[in-house]
Amino acid sequence: MTITTLTVTTCALKKIVEFERWTPEWNALRDSGKWKDAPDYGKAKTGRIALQDHGSVFWFRNVKIRTIG
Repeated sequence: MTITTLTVTTCALKKIVEFERWTPEWNALRDSGKWKDAPDYGKAKTGRIALQDHGSVFWFRNVKIRTIG
């Protein structure tokens, strides 16, 4: 299964971000950002999920990934 729309929510189910991948707008944003010199970035349709905290003051707990739709 290929997921084209990604939604991230908080524990209180408050939506943080949502976007649809591989649209012309998404491609333009990808190609103009910090990944513009990485031509294959964001093109994989399948793969692994990685979580990063970048030194923030929060942590991950009870992470659940499910198929919806």
